[in-house]
This record gives sequence, C-alpha cells and structure tokens, in this order.
Amino acid sequence: MPDFPDGLFFESRLPLTWLAEPVQHPLEAQRYLEVLEAMEQHPHEEREVSQVESRLDLQLLWLARLLTPQKPPERDCLIGIEHVQWAQPEPLAVDQEGYVGLVLSPHLPYLMSLPARVEHVARQDADHLILVRWSYPSPGLKEAFERTVFRHHREHIRRNRGANS
Repeated sequence: MPDFPDGLFFESRLPLTWLAEPVQHPLEAQRYLEVLEAMEQHPHEEREVSQVESRLDLQLLWLARLLTPQKPPERDCLIGIEHVQWAQPEPLAVDQEGYVGLVLSPHLPYLMSLPARVEHVARQDADHLILVRWSYPSPGLKEAFERTVFRHHREHIRRNRGANS
C-alpha cells in the first residue's frame, strides 16, 4: 500500500467495511476495546482464572457472536491512531462522513463502528484505495483505541523481528 500518514500503525487483514450509520454507541465501542485489552494482555493461560471469570468470558464471547452474526469481508488494511487505509471495489467520495466497521479480534468477534471522514481515494488496479481519518466522539474512546493500536503495533514489530532473526 502507498504512503501512510501515521507513524504509529499496524498492518493486518481484518473484517472491515464502510457504514453509513454506527452499529453501537461510542461508549460501547470504548468498553469493548477495554475488555479486549484486558483479555489480550492477560490470557487465561497466563493467569489464575476463577470459575466466575471463566463464565463471564464465555458469556462475553457468546454475546459478541450474537451481536455480530455476519462479519464484513476481510481486507488488507493499515490502522493507525489517526487514519485507516484499505482497498475496496467501490469508491467513496472525498470528505464523505460515515463509519468504519471493523472486527479487531477473532477471539471476541464484535463489529465495532468508529466515525471517520474520507480524506483520499485513489484508483489501484481494479480497486479503490481509501484513506480515512478517525473522528473520535470522545476522549475515552480515543484513548482506548490508541492503546489498541499501540498494542497491535508492538506485536507487529515483535513478529517482524522474529521473522527476520
């Protein structure tokens, strides 16, 4: 993918789509990111888990699957603190406002929608390369998403170092 404006980002293949309307309230997205952070930083294998915590984790997983019965198509994307970029067959209009729907975790598959504005669209072979800027509705959601991007960025660097060793 061409130049990406954010210095802190990660590259991934995730279920991702452009939406006209949000699928949840920003506070729900923030709470989801906080739960995902706790689950990723402290997996069951690394901690003593009570039966209550195990049941709660299982209920969260079932609820996420119920709320996201169908995931959008997977796309190669770059996700940064300020921007996200992906390619899709349909073009979007520059300055169009909407929501990026994405599923950040295969372990807790919840379709989260974050507000964004299209900054750039470029033809790339049969697709259109879309660059959008996040429009965070609250400082809490911005902080939670920044921590998520940072975690994935660190993991991306760690994997790349391991592959090059």
